[in-house]
Amino acid sequence: MKKLSIFLLGALAVAATSCESDPDFGAPIQTNPQGPVYEVDGVTVEQPSETSISLKEYADASRNIPVGNFLVSNFPEGYDMKVVTYISKDENFSSQYKVASTLTENTAFVNPDDFQNVYISSISKSPAAKKIYVRFAIYAVDGAQEYRIGDENSYLGGYFLDVTPFPSDIVIEDNYYLLGTINGWSVPNAIKFTHSDLSGYDDPIFTTVVEITPAQAADGWWWKVIPQSTFETGDWVDAANSAYGPEENGSEDMEGILASSSMNEDGSYKDAGAGCLFEAGTYMLTLNMIEGTYSFTLAIPHLYIMGDAAGWDWNSPLVAEMQTSDYTNYYAFARLSVGGYKFTSEKDWAATFNLGVDGTPTVDKETHNVVGKLVNGGQNNVLPEETGLYWNHVNLPVLTFESYYISTLGVIGDCTPNGWDASTALTPSADGLVWEGDIEFKGTGKFKIRANDAWEISLGGDMNNLGWNNAADMDTPGAGMKHVVLNLSQYPYTLTVQ
Repeated sequence: MKKLSIFLLGALAVAATSCESDPDFGAPIQTNPQGPVYEVDGVTVEQPSETSISLKEYADASRNIPVGNFLVSNFPEGYDMKVVTYISKDENFSSQYKVASTLTENTAFVNPDDFQNVYISSISKSPAAKKIYVRFAIYAVDGAQEYRIGDENSYLGGYFLDVTPFPSDIVIEDNYYLLGTINGWSVPNAIKFTHSDLSGYDDPIFTTVVEITPAQAADGWWWKVIPQSTFETGDWVDAANSAYGPEENGSEDMEGILASSSMNEDGSYKDAGAGCLFEAGTYMLTLNMIEGTYSFTLAIPHLYIMGDAAGWDWNSPLVAEMQTSDYTNYYAFARLSVGGYKFTSEKDWAATFNLGVDGTPTVDKETHNVVGKLVNGGQNNVLPEETGLYWNHVNLPVLTFESYYISTLGVIGDCTPNGWDASTALTPSADGLVWEGDIEFKGTGKFKIRANDAWEISLGGDMNNLGWNNAADMDTPGAGMKHVVLNLSQYPYTLTVQ
């Protein structure tokens, strides 16, 4: 057998597109867009003995990280083996990323800097330890030609390593709190900012809505920010990064750099500044802890969805009004067409927010869902691939949107014909905004409305003001055949049962 060489690379080489003499791998040839694919036994991988990995410790020791030990009992004569290494943050490898590697005595090694770069760019910016899953694809290589062992879904490994990334140069805590005029400067009563479930490194945007009264504005509305560590002490802390505010104490700027407290060279404490506003109104205060910035913007009570389905006419009833309870997330059903649509903060193109698509959104070919980024003042419309009813969500501070295509709406519950096992479909109007049907209800039990025969989107609660955020089940309207009408043409959304 030719001496075995194993090359672990971070990127796939171009597969061979032709072959005059295919190697005998003991299995029938399969086809693959990248060239011939074969299946073979005789190559396995073992998890390395070191499973808790500190990237900094390996880097400080000038050591590479062992990620897999390969055992080869059989391989075709005249062919070298190439192993491509992938990492993922979940064991299902729903998203996986290639990492450049090397090999010594059949053990795969990854440079800690290379691991860190892939980790930060693709998995998480948080310096916290995380389980990282590792697996490998195997190729047989002969000169310029290479062949995947197995098929495109054949991998070795799938185990995890406990990986601690390099420490971050930026300190971001899980939560931040506002204090000042709003709470009498009381640390224990500071107002918590709204934030997603992600770490602050992966989602650095923190928001809260504040109301500045005319009386407060006349006297000056003061503000400062503290992190969770300060809040948990219940008092002010003289330490670096224990408080944040504008660079200049007393600044009246509505946006700017968010400077942190620090320690002077002589060991004395340098406090962060406090801002002071003199404009009354309802404002959204947004912190970006990666960029170190703050901004006060007028809180937007509604967004509107304008598009081709409405004939680009502001007076059309098909201009949907989006609702919010936190001035961050906005929701609405809307009829959308392939001609495109945009989001605005007023029924006017000169609105404060006139949001077009930023770049190319992701469109799911099967579900027709559209997901992407928005940009204020953007000229490009969002272009769905299917005309119909959509459930829309916009996160205004981070300028993201999701438009979920609604293919079905139906009633489901233990008082409906199919119980909680399946929905009973309603029939849509031509514009998809009114759905109705005759349903045989039972005398006891509860029900809800759900979309697409799944639970991602459902309606319930008050039938005169249907809720969508895990709203409560609705009581049966009584035994017998009932005519159900779901009206999504305007807010509040209603359900009538007669």
